[in-house]
Amino acid sequence: IVNVDEITPEMLALDAKPATAFEPAVSYALLAPPIPDTNDADKDGFDEVFIHGGGGIGQTYAGSCGDAPGNEYFDPAIKHNGTFEKTKGYCTDLFFGQAAKWIDEKRSGNAPFFAYVVTNAPHGPLVCPEEYQQPYAAQGLDEKVAAFFGMVTNIDDNFGKLLAKLKEWDLEQDTLVIFMTDNGGTAGVKVFNAGMRGAK
Repeated sequence: IVNVDEITPEMLALDAKPATAFEPAVSYALLAPPIPDTNDADKDGFDEVFIHGGGGIGQTYAGSCGDAPGNEYFDPAIKHNGTFEKTKGYCTDLFFGQAAKWIDEKRSGNAPFFAYVVTNAPHGPLVCPEEYQQPYAAQGLDEKVAAFFGMVTNIDDNFGKLLAKLKEWDLEQDTLVIFMTDNGGTAGVKVFNAGMRGAK
């Protein structure tokens, strides 16, 4: 999410450092999985970093900064500006909640901002709040497929809440919001695949 008045060729090329490249300085936030192949996501030009440490919560692999041992989707340990902190709640709710809090701080100071909010959901393991899984389970879907669609619905709800906040804060007309996914269909392709023939 970025204020449209602050879009520059340098930003689009992603080769500028926020503290020195723009007047006024643009604040940057990374809220989600870490940047691939780095151990120092909080040194890659972001002022605010709120991430889990692996590809998916609980995962650690070569090239990742390594997640907290035993981390889970509920009440995860989140690396916040370089330090792991124990949180309370569901991971996707936490990422969007932190994004809204950070954007609120920036807009209160009338500062331009760029927030990169990336969820690990619906990445496996397929886990979501019961109230999101239950409507799909009630339609006869197996547990994993119901959880997959529940995770997607939770993302939709959180994205809607963030858009509502932008409107409430009178930022709706001055903010460019891009929603995209790289996950494609996985657990749900046999139920719904939007007319596409493949999967991830």
